[in-house]
Amino acid sequence: MENSLKNVFNFDFFVVLLFVLSSIVLGLLCVKLKNVVSLQGFYSAASLLFMITVDELFERIYAVITLPKDKEHLAGSMMLETLKLACMSALANNKELFGNLFAQVSYLSKLHKLPTRDAIAIQRLRAETHFNVNFTNKEKASHLRALAIFVSVVFQKAIPNNVAQHLLPAYHTTKSRAKINYRKLRAVVQSWNDTHIEVKIEGDEEQETRQVYYNEPHLIYIRELLEVGMQLNLLDCSINQGDLCPELIVLEPDFLIDISSLAACFTDMGHHPLSYIYRRMCPSVNSQAILLGHFSGMALDDVINQTNHYQWHSTLKKSFRAKAFDYCACASSYGLNNFKQDAEAQVANITEIVNELFENKETDFCKEKAIIEPSFVCEELGLQGRVDLMTTDFQLLVEQKSGKNFNIERGIKNNFGSYQREDHYVQLLLYYGSS
Repeated sequence: MENSLKNVFNFDFFVVLLFVLSSIVLGLLCVKLKNVVSLQGFYSAASLLFMITVDELFERIYAVITLPKDKEHLAGSMMLETLKLACMSALANNKELFGNLFAQVSYLSKLHKLPTRDAIAIQRLRAETHFNVNFTNKEKASHLRALAIFVSVVFQKAIPNNVAQHLLPAYHTTKSRAKINYRKLRAVVQSWNDTHIEVKIEGDEEQETRQVYYNEPHLIYIRELLEVGMQLNLLDCSINQGDLCPELIVLEPDFLIDISSLAACFTDMGHHPLSYIYRRMCPSVNSQAILLGHFSGMALDDVINQTNHYQWHSTLKKSFRAKAFDYCACASSYGLNNFKQDAEAQVANITEIVNELFENKETDFCKEKAIIEPSFVCEELGLQGRVDLMTTDFQLLVEQKSGKNFNIERGIKNNFGSYQREDHYVQLLLYYGSS
C-alpha cells in the first residue's frame, strides 16, 4: 500500500514539475514577444495558448510600427494576426457563430458603433493584408491607424501615447477601387422585411447598405431563416431600380454541406430538407451494396492506372484488407460467391466504359489528365464533395453507382422521362455546378 501511494505521489510530483517547467518556457516566450525577430512565429502559438489583453494588442501594433526595414515584409501578416487576436478576445464570451473574419469585424463594428469611415478602413485592412502584399509607408500607416482605432473602440481603452504619436491624422486614400463582381457577392444581413433584405457587401469600400429583392417564389422561403449578421452569397445579381436581384441566395455558405447528402433529399417519395437531418441521425449501414461500391471505387482506380494486364482479384484483396471488419460483419445472406460474381461483372463494366472514354477515337478525353476521387469545395454554393473520376481540364466528370436501378431493370422511365434515379441526377448536376 505504501509503495503504491509512493508511486502515485511520485507521478503527481512529476506532473506538477512538468507543468511548472512548461509555464516557465511559455513565460520566456512571452518575454520574447518584444523582440521583433520572434514576433511572427509567436503569433499562432499565442493565439492558442493565451487570451490576449488590450495592452498586448497595442504592444503588437507598436512592434509593427517599429519594424526594421529588413522585416517590413512581415507587416501585413502581423497586422492581420493582431486583428484576428483582437476579434478572438472580444468574442470570447459570445455564443454566436461567425463564418470568417469579415463577419467578426462587421459584427464588432456594429456592436460598438464604430464610425463608418473607421469600419471601412478596418475592412480594407482585413482584405488587403489577407494577400500578404508589400505596402507603401502611407498604406502601412493608414492600416495601423485603422487597427489602433478598432482595438481602442472595441476594448474601450485609449490608444497609448507611444502608438498614437506614430499614427496618421487621417486615412490615406487611393483613387482605385475594387470592381464589384455581381456574379457572386458576399453580404451580411442588417435587417429585412417581406420583400427586401438590407445588407452590407464585402469589398464595398463605402460600406453602404444595399437592398436585396427576394420576393420571388423560389427565394421567399428564406424569410423565416434570416438573422441579423447572417452571411449570404448573392449569385448572378442584376440591378433593378437600385435593388440587387439575385437568381440564387445561399445562406451561411461557410458551413459546407456534402453534395451526396444534399442529393439524398430528392427521393421518389418527395423532396424535403428534413431528409438530411433524418439521415444524419440514422446509424451507419453495412451492406453488400456499400461494400460493392467501395470495391468499384478501387477497381476504377486500378483500371485507370494499370500498367500490365489487370486482375480483378488483386482489387478484391485490397478492398478486403481495407474493410476487413465490414466484410466479416456484413449480416446479409448475399453470399461470398454472389459478391465475387457481381464484383467481376462490375470490373467488366468499368473496363468497357474506361476503354470507351479514353480509347475511342471519337472521344477527346485524355487519360493522362484523369484523377480519381478528387475532393473540392464550392465557396459560392457552400458545398463540398468528392467525385469518382474527372479530368483536370474539366472536360469529363464520372460518378459511379453500384446499387440497383429499378427503372433500368423494369424498363420504365421516371416522371421526367429518364431512366436515371432522381437523386443520382441531382448529385451529378451539383458536381457539375460546383466544379
